[in-house]
Amino acid sequence: MSDLYEDCCALFVYKFKNNYLPSVCHSLLSMNTRSNNDVSYSLRSINEFTIPHARKSIRERCITIRGPKIWSNLDEDIKNSSSLSIFKKKLVKFHIDQY
Repeated sequence: MSDLYEDCCALFVYKFKNNYLPSVCHSLLSMNTRSNNDVSYSLRSINEFTIPHARKSIRERCITIRGPKIWSNLDEDIKNSSSLSIFKKKLVKFHIDQY
């Protein structure tokens, strides 16, 4: 059951990143975007999602927190899929390979 939940969260984040979601969902997630002029930061977090702080454990199950955490654990090959159907296939293969 947790794989299904993680797949749904990852699918939501993929759709968010590729603008497949309705505009009402645009405020749920936010990306780390910094200008090229600022050189005093780590390049690792560029174009990754910000993970808000959760004071309560129930808040950690929210898509705004859980989605970016699941997304950060995916391989770059999966994240950079060219279409939704390819993303889904790679995601299923990723979970099968874990067992």
